[in-house]
Amino acid sequence: MNERKTIRIIIYSIELLICFSLQGIVGLIPDIMGCTPLLTVACVSSLVLFESSDIAIIFSMICGIFIDISISDIVGPYGIIMSIIAFIFSYVSNEIFMKRSLFCVIASLLICLISVFAYNAGCMLYLGVEYDSLNFVMTSLIKSGYTFLFALLFCCINSSIEKLKER
Repeated sequence: MNERKTIRIIIYSIELLICFSLQGIVGLIPDIMGCTPLLTVACVSSLVLFESSDIAIIFSMICGIFIDISISDIVGPYGIIMSIIAFIFSYVSNEIFMKRSLFCVIASLLICLISVFAYNAGCMLYLGVEYDSLNFVMTSLIKSGYTFLFALLFCCINSSIEKLKER
């Protein structure tokens, strides 16, 4: 493993830990209609699109484990879902769309939508949170939109880092 890849992995690890820590502080990030963003998902959604599949899968699994820890005693289901999402989007990003900006924005939105719907379903299963169908969809859409705003920020940062790497 080369030195630059090692440094990037260390930076991503620190970034993911900081996002997980900030996500757990109640009231730090204001809620929109009772919804707060999943910062770990926002962090990983941009990482999936700009890194190789192996790094994307590992960090998505870690993100999923962090979210599993935060909502239940069962570790694994969300980590597996996030790993599958990472594999699919990383492959498509790296092999087909070659990290194009419009694809990154659309893929980041899709990752946030899928992840938040899975998160809210997990909250229903493990925490006993009750939603009616309309409330489930509306809460998921608001939360994923809020998460997407942070994902865009991370995508802009990663995109500028990619451009610096090319120079």
